[in-house]
Amino acid sequence: MPIIHENFPVWDEEKRRIVGSAPEGSFHGLPETLNLPLPSNWWRMESSTGDVIGYGWIDTGRGNAELSIAIASEVRGQGHGRTFLHHLETVARALQFSEVIG
Repeated sequence: MPIIHENFPVWDEEKRRIVGSAPEGSFHGLPETLNLPLPSNWWRMESSTGDVIGYGWIDTGRGNAELSIAIASEVRGQGHGRTFLHHLETVARALQFSEVIG
């Protein structure tokens, strides 16, 4: 499954659908209005057919790397979250954050 960094992330319908199904408090500071730019580092996971099946966020605003992921409900339980979290941990360490919170 490809995991792609979003260069100019915006709060859109697809993010709202997937991230909105994550446990409350997993993502903070998200806008109510669609098409607004998002802070920090956003990533998306796509299926082999190009459908978005997950989003991840590396929040670096507090001096550490706080990781959040959300996987579409229809593909949960298939190991995608574990794969995504491992990828974000690797990115955070490459950015030289000594503390990574997942």
